[in-house]
Amino acid sequence: MRFFQALMVISIVNTAYGQCSIVPPDLGNDTSFCEGQSLVLNAGSGYISYLWDNNSTGQTRSVFQSGTYWVQVAQLSGNLVTNGDFEQGNSGISTDYTLGTGGTYGAVSNEGTYAITSSPNLVHSNFSNCSDHTPNPGTQMMVVNGSGTPNTNVWCQTVSVTPNTDYQFSTWVSSALNDPNVAQLQFSINGSPLGGIFSPSAQGCQWSQFFQVWNSGSATSAQICIVNQNTSVGGNDFALDDISFSSFCFETDTIQVGTLPKPVITVTPNDTICAGEVASITASSNEALTYTWNPGNIQGATLNVSPNSSTIYNVTGENANGCVSDLHTRLVHVSASPQVQITASSDTLCVGEEVQLTASTANANVQYSWSPGNQTGNTIFVSPTNSTDFSVIATNTQGCEGYDTVSIEVIPALDVNIVGDTELCEGESSDLTAQGNIQGMTFEWSTLETTPQITVTPTATETYSVSGNYWLCPATQEEITVIVNPIPEVKAPSDAEICVGESLTVQASSTVAGSTFTWSESTSGSSEATLNVEQSGMIYVYATSQGCVSEPDSFFVEVLYGCDIAVPNVFSPNGDLMNDVFSLISYEGIASLECIIVNRWGSTIQQFDEPNFAWDGRDKHGNAVSPGTYFYKISGESSTGEEFVKQGFV
Repeated sequence: MRFFQALMVISIVNTAYGQCSIVPPDLGNDTSFCEGQSLVLNAGSGYISYLWDNNSTGQTRSVFQSGTYWVQVAQLSGNLVTNGDFEQGNSGISTDYTLGTGGTYGAVSNEGTYAITSSPNLVHSNFSNCSDHTPNPGTQMMVVNGSGTPNTNVWCQTVSVTPNTDYQFSTWVSSALNDPNVAQLQFSINGSPLGGIFSPSAQGCQWSQFFQVWNSGSATSAQICIVNQNTSVGGNDFALDDISFSSFCFETDTIQVGTLPKPVITVTPNDTICAGEVASITASSNEALTYTWNPGNIQGATLNVSPNSSTIYNVTGENANGCVSDLHTRLVHVSASPQVQITASSDTLCVGEEVQLTASTANANVQYSWSPGNQTGNTIFVSPTNSTDFSVIATNTQGCEGYDTVSIEVIPALDVNIVGDTELCEGESSDLTAQGNIQGMTFEWSTLETTPQITVTPTATETYSVSGNYWLCPATQEEITVIVNPIPEVKAPSDAEICVGESLTVQASSTVAGSTFTWSESTSGSSEATLNVEQSGMIYVYATSQGCVSEPDSFFVEVLYGCDIAVPNVFSPNGDLMNDVFSLISYEGIASLECIIVNRWGSTIQQFDEPNFAWDGRDKHGNAVSPGTYFYKISGESSTGEEFVKQGFV
């Protein structure tokens, strides 16, 4: 028998009160509730049984009218069992079983033995490892290897009792291992069975509580026992913990309950509106109330609503005492608005065209009003200059209105523009792009191409045109002229020689008149340039006309470094010590030098390799040469590293 079954038994088995004390129930102060409502009385939690004036046995009961109500509650007193949790070991236990002394599997290897331990597995190796029913702080339990002899006392203890008092005899039981053959136990007091046989779960270590209620009658002492009624030795292994034997205590509380009248309200009549309008309904009373409207749980005396369809609303009023009036209902009738639709002969126009708009509805006797334009009638003709939204209002005989709108797209006058290079040099190309004022416009060029961009390479100045088209609107046309400029050809001056430090004035020419020139060694923009060349090299010149640049032409300028070397052009080697030798007038700053003397037949007759050479008119063999003119070539390097050449006749 489970604990909840005892609650019903205790509430009616009460013939005497034990000497105990419990916290009395509290139903609260005397109170009132509203007419037509109910009040829930609550005796409080923590009691093991309840008994109300109407014989109900729950913690609460509901009352629906005024009157006096009471409740009686019950609770257990202190536990009369000594060492019922076995924390004191074997103390206080009387049993027909034997304290286990050991065997193959442990202390309780044999049937009909028991042990006080913290886990079944510690006293029998086949038993499960279970915890105390109330671990922390409890650790101990009584583990039993049951015998097959029925009516065997497993546990007994003698306690003093008060005559004519109800007691609860309770224990917690668990199987010591997983076995379908479970223990069959029964309570016994003074040798008489109490209640039926009870058994723990076949699943080991699953604690379950079992109890019975016993009235002491005239007894002053009770031997309370837990008896094993099993006749099988297989299985029948179990553990006991937290055995208790307690008397019942009773307390009662009473409450006086009255009723309050509910308020009375009045509500304005039903209302009729057009779809989209707002209806107002007002509730009132001769006392201050809080009004609640539904659907919507809307607060306030006046309800302002705009339902899509006819709707029933209800309202109640609540006063300061929490009392609620009767429910009142009102209908808000919604009159359907005309369902109007606009049909256009076309929703896209070219500017200047006309469109027909027609409004239609299934309702009869409907008046139409259009905007913009403020026209009437179900059909109108309009010629908008810009894209426009046209709306119509259809009004029926009840004054309810329906609306519709149509968008008319107006395509503006087509316009096209051409962008691209309008001036080219010979051989160049231009990308011409047509740009329309409307997205999606198509194009056709005078070249028969139909892409927005074309590439042209005219050989002479030429005009191109493009046509822009969109939808069914009149086409537009644009043209562009591309000018082709000639590329000049430049002619550079001839190669030249200059002495170092000197300037050179040169003249270039172009095939195109008015060309400007760009020199690599001058900032002059004209055909004539003065060059200051410091070392030998190529000089480049370009001609430009109308942005067209020629291929470069070039000429070579050789810079001579021996121009400042003074050499005589005549000498007389006659031994008069006057102008007897051919030599440099000055050879300062010359690091190395070679001089050769050549006759008119091209034969070298003398050669020198020192700057301070002196030719006395004799050949390499020491023979005097014939008077006449001889060619000389002097080459060398200055002390700063510049090479030079000097040649002439003497």
